[in-house]
Amino acid sequence: MYFEEIEPIPFRCLHIDHLGPFPRSRKGNYHIIAISDPFSKYTILRAVRTTNAKSVIALLIDVSAYFGLPKRIISDRGSAFTAKEFEQYCDRNDILHIKVPVRTPRANGQVERVNQTILSHLRCSTENRHEWDTLLPMIQWSLNSQKHSTTGFTPNRIVFDFELRDVIANRMIQALNNENDTDTETTLTSIEIRQKAAERIMNEKTRWKLRFDAKHKSPTTYEEGDLVVVENVPTATGESHKLEPKYKGPYIISKVLRHDRYVIEDLADIRGRRRYSSVYTSDKLKPWCYLSPEIDCYEESDENDEPEIGSISMSGEAELSSPDTESTTLP
Repeated sequence: MYFEEIEPIPFRCLHIDHLGPFPRSRKGNYHIIAISDPFSKYTILRAVRTTNAKSVIALLIDVSAYFGLPKRIISDRGSAFTAKEFEQYCDRNDILHIKVPVRTPRANGQVERVNQTILSHLRCSTENRHEWDTLLPMIQWSLNSQKHSTTGFTPNRIVFDFELRDVIANRMIQALNNENDTDTETTLTSIEIRQKAAERIMNEKTRWKLRFDAKHKSPTTYEEGDLVVVENVPTATGESHKLEPKYKGPYIISKVLRHDRYVIEDLADIRGRRRYSSVYTSDKLKPWCYLSPEIDCYEESDENDEPEIGSISMSGEAELSSPDTESTTLP
């Protein structure tokens, strides 16, 4: 497990994601855009009608008008974030856009955790299923006005250096929070608050890293040119997928990234289909197994000839062999 050093300045890095679809609201909204600052834990929510790049850019422009442009934006590989329009926005503003690997939500866990909290709030607070979007301002306020278990401060305190007036009349909760505040914390300067928050975040990340690494084996390493298969997630069609293969491929490693991430591509162009290329983490890959050397599959060819990689990819079969078992052909 890897993590980046935290810069003790709010809104230098943003995690962003879409949540939904929800029932159509009276205002025509179906989705929520959630933005989370990994340092202050400050959260921004906005209901939108579509998940296109235009609505995401509009929200980022509004956020930047208050807090300035971020240095980094971390997102999944949804269509809004892979769109050319969004990439151009990041390039124009000198923003590093980091797209997390395929099917690795933990890499964007900061905002994924916020999504879970939003759903919990909406499930217990929504009385009219067509008015769920009217609750978002109150949910945003609740998230930003409650003391965070990791930093020990409210997001509002870290960002603004003072506690804002309560807008939802939670007098009892606010009184309890005031009782829990120590005299030393109420007299800290903004720099001291942010330094303390950064230290607590790093300590918590270190603790979670030790816990994660203890439960997971060391990742398999690959090199450029290696052949691999990837986890197969069948498309929902309403039919049974019991007999679907667990892995598909082979693909070739075209680039090695840091933090056990790899760019994989198709072996050859397939007419009528766009060339596939994406980023996967090591735990989503397995080595492609060649035919066992003692099996002579090319006895009719010249002794010096080697099988072409392209012919293996088009055969649709993989030989899985090990020293203790006989090779087995899988479809």
